[in-house]
Amino acid sequence: MTGKKPGSGQRMLKNGARAEADPPRPAADEASAVPSLLPSLFMAAVEQAPVAISITDDRANILYTNAAFTRVTGYQRKDIIGRNESVLSHKVTPRALYEELWRHLSERQPWTGTLLNRSRDGAPYLAEVTIAPVVDADGRATHFIGMHRDITEMHRLERGLRDHMALVESVFTLAPVAIVLIDSDGELIRENAAYLRLRSELGCDPAERVFTTLGLSLTGWTEAGALAQFKDREVGVGGEEGGRPTRWLSCSTTRVDGVESRPDAFFEPESKGYLLLAVNDVSTQRRRQEELRISALRAVLTEHELTEGVRETVNGARFQLDGLISRIEALQGLLERRAQPEDAGIQQALTLAREAGEEATRRLSDALPPEHRGHRSTVNLNELLRDVLAMNTPLMLAAGVVVDWQPERSLPPYWGDSVALQDLFKQLVENALDALHEVPSDARSLLIRSELRNGEIEIVIEDTGPGIAPERQFKVFEPFYTTKAGNGRAGMGLSIVQNVINAHDALIWIDPEHTPGTSIHVVFPLSSRSQRHAADS
Repeated sequence: MTGKKPGSGQRMLKNGARAEADPPRPAADEASAVPSLLPSLFMAAVEQAPVAISITDDRANILYTNAAFTRVTGYQRKDIIGRNESVLSHKVTPRALYEELWRHLSERQPWTGTLLNRSRDGAPYLAEVTIAPVVDADGRATHFIGMHRDITEMHRLERGLRDHMALVESVFTLAPVAIVLIDSDGELIRENAAYLRLRSELGCDPAERVFTTLGLSLTGWTEAGALAQFKDREVGVGGEEGGRPTRWLSCSTTRVDGVESRPDAFFEPESKGYLLLAVNDVSTQRRRQEELRISALRAVLTEHELTEGVRETVNGARFQLDGLISRIEALQGLLERRAQPEDAGIQQALTLAREAGEEATRRLSDALPPEHRGHRSTVNLNELLRDVLAMNTPLMLAAGVVVDWQPERSLPPYWGDSVALQDLFKQLVENALDALHEVPSDARSLLIRSELRNGEIEIVIEDTGPGIAPERQFKVFEPFYTTKAGNGRAGMGLSIVQNVINAHDALIWIDPEHTPGTSIHVVFPLSSRSQRHAADS
């Protein structure tokens, strides 16, 4: 303990402890010496300044330059003193710029701007210049001080960056693909023209629709991680509820990392994530693909119908021949029991006829196309009906048929032969269209409805044609039977329908009380043996 008082170099804290002494203050004679140091200190600071500094009189004649002035302009001090600042001016600099400069100086205001200067060797360079007047006690500008630095390289880099950004902006704005930039909060911070146009056409925000359809959230894409990043994912938008989309969008995302711009992140940069969503309208390509698919499906169903028709025709002919052969055999037995000599010639003729019939039966059997062995899988009956409607759309438009399509919003999968089932619906729809040709064009309408009730899927096809008489409603499913009078052509369409119904343990019936027209109901039980087997497997 030295016993010094707190005032003699230490301070006493409230708790009695002593603190370190305050820094010593300069003595009075030391403080008075500071102003005397200023002129030499200021002169050294100006001389060593990294920017070019010049001092002129009120007519811009140069009185002083520092070392940096020589490095920037190339003029030695002895070569430039006494010359006017205009020696640095380049003829390309607009006159209006100098007029603005002198207007500020005449108002005793500093001026800052960019001038095009030329160095001693005549090379041009861009100078960032600040000129300020030095005024006397009367407020008159007696001198000017100028400071400038060569920013040619900086300008080149900045211009290159601006050009690059302008190019990127042009590509972004004019790109035919809709593009939007999304920040980590889910805000859309930048959209290009194609995106704005697409939003106007859809009547909704494409990004919100895409993320909702894919089960993602715009506000939580950063937490979703990889789930929010996808490529070439096709999303359907538009269309009626339960119907097919009217527009198809191919979507891809890319994570873009930026840098946080907060001041406190200057020395320790923080990354800031963005999501770039690109949306390409592929509706035209999808329509072309759909047209090709429908054409291929039409060819498959035509082949299936032709094969089934030929099989029914050949089997029908075989059935008729078998009936004739049976009658011939019965007649031969009767003649044998009579045992009359005069019947020998008849017996011989009957034998030849029977043998010819048997040979014809064998040939028909050999010519019989192989039976269709369809591949069964889970199918959506609504999709099959839509395909059939798509195939017949040109015919319905040409005939002026008004179609009322009422699909069940969600049907369970059905285990069946997709080709056979589509052929079934095709035959029923085309049969209805044939019937509608017999009524005036303003009365042609077709209703197709799918329903799920009581563990069954029911398909209803109703037309406003002439209808089918009650006594004929069972016969229409027989081969070669037709309800058309006169020159009506018999066919195998509804006979094929009956075969498909039987193969799928389904039911078909015609509503006898429906009027006008015909109402055909097809019922597919989900509890049938084949459906239970499919569920178990």
